[in-house]
Amino acid sequence: MSRKCARWTVAGLLAGVLVAEAGDQVTLRLALRKGEVFKYRMTQKQEQAITPPGLQTMKTSASQIFELTHTVTDVDSAGTATVTIRYDRLKVDMDAGLMRIQYDSAAPGNEESMFSRMYGAMAGKEIQVKLTAKGECIEVSGFAAILEEMFGSGAPELAAVASMVKQSFSDEAMKDMFGTVYPGLPAGPVRPGHTWNTRAELKLPIIGTLVSDLTSEYTGIETVAGRDCAVIKQSGTMDMEGKMDLASVLGPEQAAALAALETNLKMNDGAVSGKLYVDRERGFQVKVENVTDMDMEINISMPASADPTGSGTAPQPRAMTQRMKMKSVTRMELVE
Repeated sequence: MSRKCARWTVAGLLAGVLVAEAGDQVTLRLALRKGEVFKYRMTQKQEQAITPPGLQTMKTSASQIFELTHTVTDVDSAGTATVTIRYDRLKVDMDAGLMRIQYDSAAPGNEESMFSRMYGAMAGKEIQVKLTAKGECIEVSGFAAILEEMFGSGAPELAAVASMVKQSFSDEAMKDMFGTVYPGLPAGPVRPGHTWNTRAELKLPIIGTLVSDLTSEYTGIETVAGRDCAVIKQSGTMDMEGKMDLASVLGPEQAAALAALETNLKMNDGAVSGKLYVDRERGFQVKVENVTDMDMEINISMPASADPTGSGTAPQPRAMTQRMKMKSVTRMELVE
């Protein structure tokens, strides 16, 4: 499952914003009501280009569809809401050149593969999220159980993949991820043009911490799908730099074999932009649009004393740089 998908799956529930107008000014606050049910359809398209040193660029693409039901199961006296998200349908189409992966939980077929098991384990499952009156995510539960079903068989060939996915989508990691999805609400009334800034840090296995600095701007009221919506425009940057920790997902033997290699990742350019359209009467999001662009490079160096091949002859110092560009376009809309 794409981390970006997981991030925008929750965008519709995190806003839950009630808009109270006073002239051209609005006050935004979390105001979900117990028993409310929202159905969303999310689509995501991703493109990735990897350029190894001295080789041609390898391109991959993926499209995903998630149909989701968000149900508000409880709201306490402080305004903290418990929301259940059910994954009603998942459809995936990945094209990696020499390999094509397709899966639709509505028509799963008879193929038994790692990807069909992974996505099939999510279909029909639920997770729970707790949100404060300030729109902050304070708890996520249920994802760890889904991951156990995905990888519970403990197939040795999937050990590294399972370790990475479990770290990426643990309940604690998902809580941090939800914090990057919604920018937080301004403290008081705002008029068109008002902006506020937020920073979020997301710990990722192997590659380190992704830091996002986001500026949100309230731009006014627009009509979307017949509804009057408050519009929040978003733009920002992403940054990540550091030594990659392969040992965090590999076994001791594999990690030891690669210990001589020093692998560093650098974000040359990272940008995010988008808009949130919030229904001013009911407080739910009607539409979410998000675009992320990342330009990264991975630098791998081997000291002269290293001999990972076991040939008995230490090679000369070597270094190589691999360039990677990624673009993701996500759109989520209320369907009923």
